Amino acid sequence: MPLARSRSLYCIGRGPGLAIAGEAVLKSKETCRIHAEAYSPAEVRHGPIAIAGSHLAAPVFGTRRTAGRSIETVMAQLQDKGAVILLADQDDPQAALPVPVATHDLLFPPLQAVAFYRFLERLTCDLGFNPDAPVGLNKVTRMM
Repeated sequence: MPLARSRSLYCIGRGPGLAIAGEAVLKSKETCRIHAEAYSPAEVRHGPIAIAGSHLAAPVFGTRRTAGRSIETVMAQLQDKGAVILLADQDDPQAALPVPVATHDLLFPPLQAVAFYRFLERLTCDLGFNPDAPVGLNKVTRMM
């Protein structure tokens, strides 16, 4: 699994996909202990692209249809630097994170999250961690 060799993630999203990217960051850190950051495509091009390389993987939460050129451009730039791209898309049969077809555009981001969760569970196990018992996570918050 290419992501298992990555030391860092840029979770990229635009519009509602940016919220999914933020959730992907939290879950990646929690379950896999991988450094991760969430960015929009524009933010990646204004700084983080400079340190991208083969150590980086980039789950992308947005479709070519809804995010257009900004997603395409940043994916190409990251690939040119050796990063692994993991596209969560319903329109691309080659997508690393296949997403079921959404009947409405607003249903697509939650479906992307589910696709990533399934992927992340496999990755967590491949890394030798238990996705159901992340280190240091207490599922019960006590209020004083």
